[in-house]
Amino acid sequence: MLRRPVGGSAVMRGQLEKLLRMAEQPNITVQVLPFDQGAHGALAGSLSVLVMPDGAQVAYTEGAHNGQLTEEPDEVERFVLTYEHLRAMALRP
Repeated sequence: MLRRPVGGSAVMRGQLEKLLRMAEQPNITVQVLPFDQGAHGALAGSLSVLVMPDGAQVAYTEGAHNGQLTEEPDEVERFVLTYEHLRAMALRP
């Protein structure tokens, strides 16, 4: 997290440098969701939407004590909508 220092300033600097390097890649977009956006659909953990080589989508959610891969199309679509909503709330890339 950008506003929660973990591991000291050297670790945080390294993490931010890595984000900057990753943002230079053509297939990576970095966006920041400000705290003032309030509650949102991924508040309890992380959400990743993965596109498989055959075009199928799966969702991976992760909380403090578990992670779950979801392949059921209706549930994946719900996570895709949540992800798109988060992107719309976030600052521009």
